[in-house]
Amino acid sequence: MSLPCLDTSPEVCQALARGQPVVALESTILSHGLPWPENVATAHAVEKIIRDAGVVPVTTAIEIYS
Repeated sequence: MSLPCLDTSPEVCQALARGQPVVALESTILSHGLPWPENVATAHAVEKIIRDAGVVPVTTAIEIYS
């Protein structure tokens, strides 16, 4: 799935096309919630838990262009 305003990874596109489960994770914890490097370690740990359950993690974010 690709729209001019939506950037979706090939892995997510394939999972959606195959009807595989995906889980949306929001990105605030990465950018504002925890200090570096705990934010990255936490994100990777959560993604691993999701992947170990057979689900594709999808981190969502909004990028503002000026």
